[in-house]
Amino acid sequence: MTVGFIGGSYMFDLGDVASMDQLSVVVKDISAGSVRGQLLHDQIFRTYVKLDDVDDAVSLMKCVRNELRKRAVGQVGAHAVSAGESDGFEAYFNAFEECATSCRDFYTNWGILKPVRVARIDMPAYLQDTARSLDLVDSLAAGDEPFWKKFAS
Repeated sequence: MTVGFIGGSYMFDLGDVASMDQLSVVVKDISAGSVRGQLLHDQIFRTYVKLDDVDDAVSLMKCVRNELRKRAVGQVGAHAVSAGESDGFEAYFNAFEECATSCRDFYTNWGILKPVRVARIDMPAYLQDTARSLDLVDSLAAGDEPFWKKFAS
C-alpha cells in the first residue's frame, strides 16, 4: 500500500507507510519544543491541515527540511538520520508544498476546501480516503491512528 500527500487538485505517490512514519517521527522530534509545531504535526500526519494553518504548516516543513540539511547525517531527537534518508525526504517536502499551494488555489478559485493530508494512493483506497468527510476525520480522538495508517494493511 502506498501513501502520499494530497491537497487541492494534487496527489503525490511517495512510498510506503513506514517511510511516511519515519518522516512523521522526524517532524515530531524537530517540532517537539513548540506547542504550535506539535499541533501542526498532528494536522499534517493524523488529520488534515486546516486552511488557516496551511502557511504555518509549510513553514514548519521548510524548517524541518533545513534542519535535516544541516544535520545531513546524525541524530534528530531519538531518530537517527542517514544521508540517504535525509535526501529521500526531499520528494515529501516538495510534494507537501505543491499540495499546500494547490489547496489554497482550489479554495480561492472555487470555494471548495480540498485540504492537505496524508492519504492512501492506491485505488480504490484513494477514493475511500478522499470521500471520507472532514467531520469524521475531526472526530479522531487524540490516541487514534490516522485513517491512512489504520486501513493501510
